[in-house]
Amino acid sequence: MFSDLESRVKTAIVAALVRYAPTSASQVHLEETANLVLVLLSGLDARRAADKTLDLPSMIGTVCRIVEGEIARSAATVCQD
Repeated sequence: MFSDLESRVKTAIVAALVRYAPTSASQVHLEETANLVLVLLSGLDARRAADKTLDLPSMIGTVCRIVEGEIARSAATVCQD
């Protein structure tokens, strides 16, 4: 059940990334970025459980910047090829 849920969430993340990533971004890079999002959100959830004083909006902003960086990196990689 968890595997099915994770698969559906990953598919939804990839679909969202397709909207923001350059059209030249590869499917492999989009899937890797989706995996990164899942890892970051899992870690964020664990940190929030361990530290009730965690500045959640700030951490979410950091996650967003990391994802934006990955999207930008996919564009830069294509430009270098």
